[in-house]
Amino acid sequence: MGRKKGGMKSLAEIISSRNIFFGINPSNLPVLAAAWDREYGGFSRYFNLEGVEKNAVIVKARSSCAANDVKLREKEIIRTLNKYFKNKWIKSVKVV
Repeated sequence: MGRKKGGMKSLAEIISSRNIFFGINPSNLPVLAAAWDREYGGFSRYFNLEGVEKNAVIVKARSSCAANDVKLREKEIIRTLNKYFKNKWIKSVKVV
């Protein structure tokens, strides 16, 4: 497909040109899931990896105490998860 009106690109052009989808490299997602299970799988009854938003990891906490614990461990979580990637793309942790 060619260019659309107004300089818009098709979805196929965007994905093939940048290999990044909404600021996230799709190949990082399985690595992140495996790293989360390895590092924080034991805490799954308190909080779980919910998703990714640009440079933030979204964690779902089951209680306010667990949410507070995640916020206290934020720098540790970022550091331990980033060690699995060449470029340190995780910058923050959001709790929901």
